[in-house]
Amino acid sequence: MSLTTIEAMSQAVNLAGGRMTETDFLSQVHDLIHASGRTTSMESLKSNAFSKSRMDKANVTRVTIGADRQIWSASLALSVGDLGNAVPTMTAPTSARATSSTYFTPKAEAVNDTPVGTVQVGGVFYGIPRNSPDAVAGMSDWLKSLIPSRKIFVESERQEYRLMANRYKHSLAGDTTKAHMLIVGPTGCGKSELAKSFFHAVQTPLIRMNFSDGVTEDQFLGARTLVNGEVVFQDGVGTMAAELGLPFLADEINGARENILMALNGLMDTGMLVIPDDNNRVVKAKAGFMVIGTMNPPDDYAGVNAMNQATKNRFTYTLPFSYLSRDMEVKVIQDQTGFGDNELVGNIVDLANDLRRLKKEYKMESDTSTRMLVQMVGELGDLTISEAVRYVMVGRYSTDEQPQVEAAARARLEDFV
Repeated sequence: MSLTTIEAMSQAVNLAGGRMTETDFLSQVHDLIHASGRTTSMESLKSNAFSKSRMDKANVTRVTIGADRQIWSASLALSVGDLGNAVPTMTAPTSARATSSTYFTPKAEAVNDTPVGTVQVGGVFYGIPRNSPDAVAGMSDWLKSLIPSRKIFVESERQEYRLMANRYKHSLAGDTTKAHMLIVGPTGCGKSELAKSFFHAVQTPLIRMNFSDGVTEDQFLGARTLVNGEVVFQDGVGTMAAELGLPFLADEINGARENILMALNGLMDTGMLVIPDDNNRVVKAKAGFMVIGTMNPPDDYAGVNAMNQATKNRFTYTLPFSYLSRDMEVKVIQDQTGFGDNELVGNIVDLANDLRRLKKEYKMESDTSTRMLVQMVGELGDLTISEAVRYVMVGRYSTDEQPQVEAAARARLEDFV
């Protein structure tokens, strides 16, 4: 069934995680309308998609942040409230929906990349056919925007890409019930990066949602909404992933609400999803759909829900993750930042491992993630080491932990004062 402009407006913003630039908004509304079998011009959309009455009906609103003009879901704009220099023009939505922190990169890079040797774009990656540049060029702008744009994951000896390829092969062959994998590990150790890097390598769109952000059933499955006096059903992100045959990255999956987990369990177990609010419509997952769940270990994180056994049983693989070895972590940080001082980066990793030991000994609760180390080293072109530690690192820890972090930094970094 073809989409109305209002339906496409609402779907575009929801699929982008609740906010997007005006340029991306127009492009994705245009692509969604054309993909549904209807045609429209960009000039027509420029006048129609920014109509206040249409935006109100689509539950979206215009937000200006400095010189940046964006389109947000009305529920997100209402939840943010006073943004200082952000001046949203909005009305209350007909149904408030929580939004995820998903942000899709607007364009994909075609890069020759592989963890072992060098191959051409196209060809295969761990036995998975890569989308060629021509295939990527033939995708809609919206699908291209879902292709992860960077590769930063470093494999261990167990070859995590190989394990993900094993599961993805099952889905591509049409068996979407044996295609799922769960990744469990501390914050910032590369759990999500494995999926993003893998699907970057094969140039395949990846839908991502963070379930710790209060995702509702409406956002995951879809919901009825009033459009031009007619009640219509708009698919949620999980429904679209199944119908389009796209991999689905479910970050912090153990934070999902019970009703969402029940729907997700059924989808992983049977390859089918029942949409009660759409006359019990049955969606059959297409080849290419798989679920990659990530979560922190509940035993190590206060307030983190343990995953129920029913959900665990839906994952064929469960991969435990931890931080990289010292030398590999140094290499990753240098590769990502371009910072050439090997000795200093090594000392920073030693500092991180000191703090991680304190956490294992229950003397601290906060993690020291590789992601944070990358951010800190990336600032060393503009900051001294003392400034980088204080401004990037120390503030990530609780007030009680900050003296321990500074003491550990003084012990490891001779220039920290």
